[in-house]
Amino acid sequence: MRVSLLKRFLSLFLVVFLTVNAFAFNVFASKANDEYKQMREFIDSLPYITAEDPILVSSDTGVGGFVTRLYRLALEREPDSAGYSDWCSRLEGGMSDGATVANGFLNSPEFISRGLSNEDYVSILYSIFFDREPDPEGFEYWVSQLNNGQSRDSIISGFINSTEWANTCLSYGILSGGTGTATIIPPISDGITNFVTSLYEECLGREGDESGINDWCLKLASQRATGKDVAFGFFFSSEFASNIEDMDDYDIVSIFYEVFLDRTASYSELTYWVGYLRWGGDISNLFSGFADSQEFFEKCCANGIICGREVGIHDSIITDDFVRFANSKCVASMPLMESATLNPHNYYYLMDARGSVPVPRNTRINLTARDIAALSNFANSHFQSDWTAAQKAVYTLYWINRNVTYATNALNGVVSGMGYAQSIFEARIGQCDRYNGAMVEMLCWLGYEATLVQGQRHKSNQPDVRFQHFWGEITIDNFTYVMETGNYGEDGNWAYFCVQYLPSLKYVKNGVVVG
Repeated sequence: MRVSLLKRFLSLFLVVFLTVNAFAFNVFASKANDEYKQMREFIDSLPYITAEDPILVSSDTGVGGFVTRLYRLALEREPDSAGYSDWCSRLEGGMSDGATVANGFLNSPEFISRGLSNEDYVSILYSIFFDREPDPEGFEYWVSQLNNGQSRDSIISGFINSTEWANTCLSYGILSGGTGTATIIPPISDGITNFVTSLYEECLGREGDESGINDWCLKLASQRATGKDVAFGFFFSSEFASNIEDMDDYDIVSIFYEVFLDRTASYSELTYWVGYLRWGGDISNLFSGFADSQEFFEKCCANGIICGREVGIHDSIITDDFVRFANSKCVASMPLMESATLNPHNYYYLMDARGSVPVPRNTRINLTARDIAALSNFANSHFQSDWTAAQKAVYTLYWINRNVTYATNALNGVVSGMGYAQSIFEARIGQCDRYNGAMVEMLCWLGYEATLVQGQRHKSNQPDVRFQHFWGEITIDNFTYVMETGNYGEDGNWAYFCVQYLPSLKYVKNGVVVG
């Protein structure tokens, strides 16, 4: 009886539970369905844009207006976002001029695919370059040139080098790229005037004369000069050279920050550039570092000035850490390294100085093709074109010291079949033989007389204990010097760049401390 009542109670409870939940689910589903319909209706009301449709980002004035009109006239469409941004940034930075951009459109596959007749082609040239309909005489002349065999590319120069094109570009605030001189007198903005007067005050330390200010301002306003061009005129003037003759490097670097970036340098920035100058850097590279910077580009744009910077080529790989390393370990040896007679070669000598014989044994080792390729690839990726062999050697020593992982027994297996240069510059793994072997190979490849020495060294924390070690030697004018990239093993991190052997360095050849 009790069991029967319990079954009836559970059955009734289950029916009520399912009924209530079904009702709740229907309410929730109905509400969710209504919300989904509302969301779907909202999405459907938005304009549908296919992958081929342009994103309208155009402008009708300034640089944006110039690019927009090229899209409309040459391609008969509105600009797409990526193309519009790319062309605008090139023009604003002075990296491209009006002629280059116009040619880019006229030689594009999209424009060529329009298959225009010679008459239609000439009409578009008039619209693009002269911003007007063709005059009958000019139209007839250019069409006849094309009909008589002249290429379309060849007649464009007649438009690019015209006064009308110069005026068209000036009206949009861009460089024309042609030889024609604009006849309209451009307005000179406060931004341009302030830019020029600050160069007189901060670079030359005096107020500018009226004629000089007007001349520089007119060149900037008419796009006959970029911001970089004008700054160059000041920084490489005889007046500036005279002003800095007795000036400290810190003051010189400070002038660059004030002129180009409108701010003072941080401590790390100041010490970096001062170290660069004291390491042998020259003013021309210092100038390029600032004139091609993003901050100067933004300053010029804010003042309505075409910057003229060269993007990418002056992005320095020199870091604050490198300058500190070079100053502390290498600067004293630079004159010695610079004085060496160079003879690039693809071999080095291995000196076995482990025994007790009075004369170490030397073996000539030829570089493998793979190691030569590794050296060449590293040089192409890291060295700057104006560096001397000594500066390249400094950088290589620094790079190895900072970027290579000390190989445990397990890691040694990874590079066991590789040469020294390949394992260090590509795999970035090795012990002292590979660290210094790669350094010696680079020195020989650069033209120095270098040797890899296999001997011993005293441990820094255990003076009576010796361990096997490889290090480099470099010979200049018949004197031999230590070249050591450092070691990340149990004996710590140290490095020597072309220094004399001293007992304190703890190197041991044939059982005798060298020094």
